[in-house]
Amino acid sequence: MTDGVVPPTAARIDTDDAQHENIWVPGSHVGLGFNAAVMCILADRLAQPEGAWEPFRIDGRLGSLYERVAGLVERTA
Repeated sequence: MTDGVVPPTAARIDTDDAQHENIWVPGSHVGLGFNAAVMCILADRLAQPEGAWEPFRIDGRLGSLYERVAGLVERTA
């Protein structure tokens, strides 16, 4: 988050548990309940069958855009 309410280090879960992940979401703390990226992530997580956990990943153009906005990949000129 980028509004400074919760520091990124405090918002992370740091364990060795293989069935969790930290997903950075662009936006404000107060706006998380209305953020389209959050809704997309929640829908993706809830759509997984029980016992078949997979890490979060968006494919295609939407995934490429999300990765760039979230700073997950370096921008090229």
